[in-house]
Amino acid sequence: PDSAWNRRAEELFREWAARCEVTGRFSFEECQSLVCRGMDVDGEYFVLKTRDGFGRPALQLIETHRVGDPTGETSDGLVLDRTGRPVSYRLLEDDGHRDIPASSMLHIFEP
Repeated sequence: PDSAWNRRAEELFREWAARCEVTGRFSFEECQSLVCRGMDVDGEYFVLKTRDGFGRPALQLIETHRVGDPTGETSDGLVLDRTGRPVSYRLLEDDGHRDIPASSMLHIFEP
């Protein structure tokens, strides 16, 4: 109900959304468009909630082929608990892989 707070929050979001992606190349709208196109091609997309070099919140777009597991230790790169809930996502990198906590990753897909 605080209109001054609402205006400031909208202003801060607009500022962040202008270049919200970790490389500083894409706006929030452009990120949404890239994710939608990726979904049309691959059926899913991943977005890592991270921080940029200055410590500000940022998004990192991750194409589907970068989540997986050549060792077979996970279910297609997803580590699941006993109920099937995602615990982490295995991100493939040039020098191996790293596991990203599920709380830091948006897995966008049509169930």
